Amino acid sequence: MKPSELTSLNVTRRLKDYLHSRQGEMRSLLEELIQLESPSTVPSSQKQILRILGQAWRERGYGVRYLPGRQTGGHLLAVLQQRQKN
Repeated sequence: MKPSELTSLNVTRRLKDYLHSRQGEMRSLLEELIQLESPSTVPSSQKQILRILGQAWRERGYGVRYLPGRQTGGHLLAVLQQRQKN
């Protein structure tokens, strides 16, 4: 195996382990989002989903900005505040 293949394999394993270790947390967030009523044709109904997602990003070290939409509920822009080096 080439060194680059070993590095790719290592990154893949680390990503898999990371996602697996947070499976319960991801499932809980998804269940919470699924239960919200947020039809895309009713922009005001999307505020709660955007609030929950914004909070989830903030808890993970992201700066979050809300970008209002003209005919939609808007968008979230999440930017990592400080990158961790492993």
